[in-house]
Amino acid sequence: MLVLPDYISEELDIIKAFNENQESLLSDFIDNIDDHIKVHEVKKPLLTSSERIKYGSDKVEHLSGLSNDDYDIRDVFTNMMPVYQRQAMLLTLWGAFESELELLYCHKYKVEKSPRKPKGKNISYLKNILDSFTRKKPHFVHSCEYNSAVDRLDNEVRTIRNAWVHNGGTMTTNEFTDNINGIEIQSSRVVISKEYIICVINLMKIVSASLKLSFNNAANKKINKD
Repeated sequence: MLVLPDYISEELDIIKAFNENQESLLSDFIDNIDDHIKVHEVKKPLLTSSERIKYGSDKVEHLSGLSNDDYDIRDVFTNMMPVYQRQAMLLTLWGAFESELELLYCHKYKVEKSPRKPKGKNISYLKNILDSFTRKKPHFVHSCEYNSAVDRLDNEVRTIRNAWVHNGGTMTTNEFTDNINGIEIQSSRVVISKEYIICVINLMKIVSASLKLSFNNAANKKINKD
C-alpha cells in the first residue's frame, strides 16, 4: 500500500471544523448574552432609617443556574468561559495527535503497540514516538519546517498543555509565554486564544505531512529498487 491512511490529517481536519463551529457559537452567544439572561423579581429585606426592617423588591439576573447575587455572570460567560473552552480544545488536540501517531506507527510497522515509555532522561512521549519513526529509517524528511514544528509542539505547546492538565493553567513563570503570539498570562494563568489553537493545528499538520511524505518516498524507492 503506497499511500498510508491519513490518520492524523483527517482527525485534525475534523477537530478543526468542530473548533470553528464552537468558536462561531461562542462568539454569537457572547454578542447576544442579554438574550440568554433571565430577570426575576425577588423580595429583599431593607433597613430603614428607623432601623426597622421592611421588605422591598429587587431584580436579580440569572443565567444557567448562576445568579448575579453571587457572580458577575457577564464576566463568567464572556471572559471565563472562552478560557476554559480553548484549554479543553488544546487538550483534545494533544490527545488526538498522540493517539493518531500511535495508530500510524502501528499501521506502518505492523505492531500492536507503539513505544509508550520515553527513552532517556527528560524525553517526552511525543518526542520519543517521533524519534521512533526516524529510528525505523523510512527515508525521513527532516525539513527545517518539520524540525521547527516538532520543537514548538514539544517545548512550547506541551508545556502549556501540561500547565492546564496539572496546575489548572497556572505557570510558575511568565518568561516562557511573554513572546508567544496568541498566549497571555492573566493572574498567573495561561490564557489561550482562538488564534493559538489554529497555530497548534497547523504545527500538527506539518508533522503529519512530513510523515506521510517520508513513508511515500520510502515506498517509491522500494518499488524503483525492485
